[in-house]
Amino acid sequence: MWNAKRLSASVFFLALFLAAGVAKALPISDVIFSRDTGTGPTLERVGFDGTTFIGGATLLEELNPGWTSMSYDATAGFMYFTRASGTASRLERVGFDGNGFTGGATVLEELNPEWMSMSYDATAGFMYFTRVSGTTSRLERVGFDGTGFVGGATVLEELNPEWTSMSYDSTAGFLYFTRASGTTSRLERVGFDGTGFTGGATVLEELNPEWTAMSLVYREAPVAVTEPGTISLFAVGLLLSVVARANRKKGSGPGSRQSVGRLRQVRVMQPRSLDNRLSASCGH
Repeated sequence: MWNAKRLSASVFFLALFLAAGVAKALPISDVIFSRDTGTGPTLERVGFDGTTFIGGATLLEELNPGWTSMSYDATAGFMYFTRASGTASRLERVGFDGNGFTGGATVLEELNPEWMSMSYDATAGFMYFTRVSGTTSRLERVGFDGTGFVGGATVLEELNPEWTSMSYDSTAGFLYFTRASGTTSRLERVGFDGTGFTGGATVLEELNPEWTAMSLVYREAPVAVTEPGTISLFAVGLLLSVVARANRKKGSGPGSRQSVGRLRQVRVMQPRSLDNRLSASCGH
């Protein structure tokens, strides 16, 4: 019983150790963005590995009116976006499969003032967005359940210059955004932990024309990323095998329950065997 408990505890702690050292990461495969090339706003998609574009952009949809921000939730199959309707700016949702719309759009919230960019973190239940308050542009966060806001917004950072689009990669801890620098618009990346920046921004690409909205797209299958200090599954299996072998040896040793039981059985049988031999010698 004691050996079985100790083996179970060993397996449990090894599983915790292995789980703590292996993180699941979703690698970026593409980025979806909107821009106006002169013939009207369009929704497009281009290969992207997190640092640079891969190949040319593909046109997905014509947008009318244009979007001011967007965020794609591939798991739920929805694209969230903001656009102006008359004098009001609205947060809307439309079915989207990564290549085209699937159904009509639904209005979720009215925005005042309008958002310049946004990114939905469905796992944490937050919507990150930027908007102008007076003469200052700010990065803010509000609780969001996919259909409406949960609570009030919290100001996280002040932005200078303001962002025109953004997308948050919560797994890698990076915030991707676009902003103008002089006459040039750039795609940049900054460390972000969900509440504030961690380090300075890095310029990745120059954009022409500039993007008005963007959202990262991830590969479907997660990739295991083993962090330093972890051990391989082979090593875990080998260690468990050694522990199990040690327990088997203790279970068959002189002080084990099985050995004590055999010894008792021998001691009980010895008098009976002696009586049998005496009876046989006396002719009974």
